[in-house]
Amino acid sequence: MVAHKITSGLHKRLMHIRRNAGVRVTEYLQNLESRVLIFIEGKPSVHVEELYAALVGDDPSLTKVELVDLVRQLANHGEVILEDEPPRVNSFLEYLKHWERNLSLLGSMAISFAAILGAYTLSSDSPVVVIRWVFGTMFVLFIPGYVAIQALFPRTADLTSIERFVLGAILSLGLVPSVALVLNYTPWGIKFIPVLISLTLITAGCVFIALIRQYNLCKYPARYLHL
Repeated sequence: MVAHKITSGLHKRLMHIRRNAGVRVTEYLQNLESRVLIFIEGKPSVHVEELYAALVGDDPSLTKVELVDLVRQLANHGEVILEDEPPRVNSFLEYLKHWERNLSLLGSMAISFAAILGAYTLSSDSPVVVIRWVFGTMFVLFIPGYVAIQALFPRTADLTSIERFVLGAILSLGLVPSVALVLNYTPWGIKFIPVLISLTLITAGCVFIALIRQYNLCKYPARYLHL
């Protein structure tokens, strides 16, 4: 719905310019793109309201809908990085209330707890043992590395979803053998319970670090960043 309104609004404006002013669409867009890139050049971040206020002075007929559509096109071409503005919060506990921003982290913890619960409650001859296999595989081969990537790169613009998925899987493949190697030199040895506890602690620690780093980003809100 939003995308349709944005596209329709831009189309109507361009048709209006073409009929009444005789200005070519490509010239108008190129001029507007140049003004946007010149304005944000050298700035660490620019909010959409600030960008619109700077451009509307030279072109009073420019609307926010058209500007947002143009910035999205620039983001698709790699000219700018588009980020959601983080919520304004005063404390870490207040930030945790915005659970929708951290669904991936909360989901990772839920899968971890499900894997632990399944390991202790579902026997190998249970008819639903496949649930233990699924959650256990995700917990061992993906979750630890994924939350570690989230902790290392808390900004949405740092990595794409595919990059986070791939790097998470790769990091998990290196993390689990490292944990086993360390446990081999401890009194507990490489056993099921020590490995399970170690991976759980690593996962919980990385989730906490990721949440802290994302909370800190809320202190420095940004909307558009120029590459």
